[in-house]
Amino acid sequence: EAEDKRMAAKIKISRPYPDDNRKFMRVWGWIPMQSDAYKREKVVDVIYQHLTTQYTLHDWREMNSARDKVTPNENNAQSFLRSLLNAEESSNIGK
Repeated sequence: EAEDKRMAAKIKISRPYPDDNRKFMRVWGWIPMQSDAYKREKVVDVIYQHLTTQYTLHDWREMNSARDKVTPNENNAQSFLRSLLNAEESSNIGK
């Protein structure tokens, strides 16, 4: 957020990386809740629809959303972040 109150979405995409003879990519980011230029839910839905129709989607984590595969509709930021950390720790066990 700048002095003139402009905000921008931040979407990141990893390079493809191998895991058990398969290739994975991670997509993560943040989209502001309100904007005069777009509706956040529409942007997230377009990204989700594209990924689910074009790729094999293994996980989807999204705070306060029914689409979240681990903690649907979790609106407490601390609980959501804790669930992200636990999922990451579990996926790295034995590697």
